[in-house]
Amino acid sequence: MHLYLDSVGSYLLRLRIRAWTNSGAMGFWSDSFRLVAGNLIMAPVNNLNLVVRQNETMDGDIEFEIDTLLKESILRITVDYSPDP
Repeated sequence: MHLYLDSVGSYLLRLRIRAWTNSGAMGFWSDSFRLVAGNLIMAPVNNLNLVVRQNETMDGDIEFEIDTLLKESILRITVDYSPDP
């Protein structure tokens, strides 16, 4: 995890995520991640767009622009499995 001062009143939060699957291909993209803080649901500001194949490990970075006043949040991950081509 890295936290960078992005602009006045906001930080850029960068998270490195490692994905692995043993059951077919898995989509590993920005749409799979949301940062939840109370009623606020934030999408990543970068574009991660990878496919993890069976028994393969991949790392990817996701970035969120967050308010400097944010004290607590939850990372929500949704997994999409697709059959191998």
